[in-house]
Amino acid sequence: MLSVPAAERNRQPILEVLQQVLPNDKSLFALEIASGSGQHLVHFAPHFPHVTWQPSDIEQSYLKSINAYQKHSNLVNILQPVRIDVSKSPVEWAVRIEPNTIDVILNINMIHITPWYCTEGLFIAAGFLLCPQGILVTYGPYAVKGHLEPESNVRFDLNLKRENPEYGVRDTVDLERLGALHGITLEKAKGKRKRKSSFASSLKKTDPEFHSFLKDNDKELLDFEDFSATDSDDEDQNEGPPSYKKSKVNQKNLDKEDDDEDESDSENEADDVDVEDDDAEEEGLGGGTITAQLVQTWAQELQSQIRFLVGFRNLVMGLQAVERTIGSGQAKGPKEDQDKDEDEDGDAPIKAKYTIKSAAAFNAVLRLCVRELIPHLSTHLKFPPGKTIKVSMIAKAKGWNRVCPLIRTYAKTYLKLLSSGVTADMLKVFLKHCHELVPYISATGRRLLVRRYLRTLVRIWSRSEETNRVLAFVAIFRLTHGFRPTQPDILDFVLKQMYMSYVGNSKFTSPSSWPGINFMRHSLNELYALDPRLAYRHGFVFIRQLAIHLRAALINPKKETLTAVTNWQYMHCLYLWGELIGKLHHDESVKTLVHPFVQVLTIVDFNKKTDKKAGGGVMVPINWHCVLHLSPSQMKTRAFRDGLLDQMHLHLAHWLAIHSTDPAFPEIAFPVSHQMRLFLKACRVSTYGKKLKGLLNASEESSGLVKEDRAKVKVGEGETRSWQESPLGKYYRQWKAASSHSSRVL
Repeated sequence: MLSVPAAERNRQPILEVLQQVLPNDKSLFALEIASGSGQHLVHFAPHFPHVTWQPSDIEQSYLKSINAYQKHSNLVNILQPVRIDVSKSPVEWAVRIEPNTIDVILNINMIHITPWYCTEGLFIAAGFLLCPQGILVTYGPYAVKGHLEPESNVRFDLNLKRENPEYGVRDTVDLERLGALHGITLEKAKGKRKRKSSFASSLKKTDPEFHSFLKDNDKELLDFEDFSATDSDDEDQNEGPPSYKKSKVNQKNLDKEDDDEDESDSENEADDVDVEDDDAEEEGLGGGTITAQLVQTWAQELQSQIRFLVGFRNLVMGLQAVERTIGSGQAKGPKEDQDKDEDEDGDAPIKAKYTIKSAAAFNAVLRLCVRELIPHLSTHLKFPPGKTIKVSMIAKAKGWNRVCPLIRTYAKTYLKLLSSGVTADMLKVFLKHCHELVPYISATGRRLLVRRYLRTLVRIWSRSEETNRVLAFVAIFRLTHGFRPTQPDILDFVLKQMYMSYVGNSKFTSPSSWPGINFMRHSLNELYALDPRLAYRHGFVFIRQLAIHLRAALINPKKETLTAVTNWQYMHCLYLWGELIGKLHHDESVKTLVHPFVQVLTIVDFNKKTDKKAGGGVMVPINWHCVLHLSPSQMKTRAFRDGLLDQMHLHLAHWLAIHSTDPAFPEIAFPVSHQMRLFLKACRVSTYGKKLKGLLNASEESSGLVKEDRAKVKVGEGETRSWQESPLGKYYRQWKAASSHSSRVL
């Protein structure tokens, strides 16, 4: 059984609030999401005999701990724990729960130590599973309308964001907005802390002479009360602000202190094997200033089977010195303890610290890492020369257990270099070395380490220059592919990270940003194609979110709701899912997304009232790839009319070219050809008629060829021939090339 001190401290205050908010006049079914060790439930359950508790968590170690607590307590109203990934839709959970059947959902200390999409998943689950009078209870630190107190929570928030930019204390305003999308309204926030002055500050006001005496003679006595107050913060709580009106679900938000910081990493790993080497203890670990000659000594040690671990350990310390040198030139906030002896994964400590004072030594360390380390490592593990290194080979290699802890420390230090904001050229070198490291990082089996690498690589993939974006994507693909056999959910994780980055970096669209956005969209399509079932699950959730935003805009057409759907991010999301559904249309699960997605597309209507007073005029040609809104005055210009006809002509040609080799093409094209003839008959602008007339002639020529081919085939015999390029296909290709040239000019 796992024991978390913070759970022991806060379980009683949480129980007191639950006793106030849970009904006691009927039987209830309660689901706890992210139950952790199970200490909370075994404390709550005896006080609520009328409540059946269903614990859950995503970590196997926590599920075992919950099960152990349940057996030890012999409580009949606690069910067997189940594995639930709250980032997924409730229909994808391992346990099936019918909608509108849960009375209470409890969530403790999860929101601030998980990415925002997990909070979204929690509220989606609450809106889907809770009965009409259900209650969602959450516990954790929260900011109220942008204000976070006390100062300890501010520091806690900074530490969380330093560990992972996606973590952090959430604001109740954001939670209320999220809840509104799923029918959840904040009713009351309980547990707001009393702000009491400390013993020292109060004594300074009431008896300044005695305070001065203690300050000079017994300063520890002044600090004693502050420590005791910190330890008993859980008991210093009182009622918070008044209740809000309840619509469907009540959300009880509880405040907490920063004593729970030891729970901030929900992915704790087991301790690693200490790899202290006898030779390493005797020599080579003395620290000091790195010189080019010293680096050459390390290189010689790496070439030796006997001295390899010593040389590798020295090189890790040298890389840490490089990271400190690069980091010292960057603007930072409070000093970070980046060189603590023991990290969160329990790796063997490397206490000696080198310093770099010359550019030659700096370059020598990086050169040894980037060019020579991996070949020497392959030789040490006795891999065949020239053979592609696979994760399975590394895990089975003799001597890997001794090298693995050093690889982890090296990889973590190297990750800091990737995140250090170096120049584009240096980042390119780092990424190429990262490709060589990928199988070794996967072989460590460290889920948290792999996820940190993926987050950093996704950040580079979405924000860096073109070459580095491609290198980052290749590293993402290799790392995901290598780690996926042992952690099947890693693809789900990386795709969510990439999707959120895609949305976040498509907010502003211009001719210069289009290539990067296109690259991100195509990259996502390639990864989603690896697992169509996963593409369906993500599509179900994200297309549903698009529909929710659209529904809010239709029901309540205010500025903020309309802005949520009339922006480039929304358009690029539609573009991505449309392209992906078209690419994976052969998969039966993806086919089910066609109908809801088409419904979203057909309902989208961004037309505004025309300003009748707006004047006309002539404007420069419009770049339609970068235009989201047009003013009424722009829509009266000749540039708008010309551009609109060009777009209509190009898209009609594209659609007809797609079907031009279909045996039923004459019937498919007939309605379009008929409408084009009517337009040509009424049109008085020669340039407009010329374009459509050319398209009409190409369409009729392709129809004639298909008819001739059909006439030669008897029923039940043979098939129509397939052309490499139909007349319509050739016509579209020529106009597409001309249109692309015009776009580049604009």
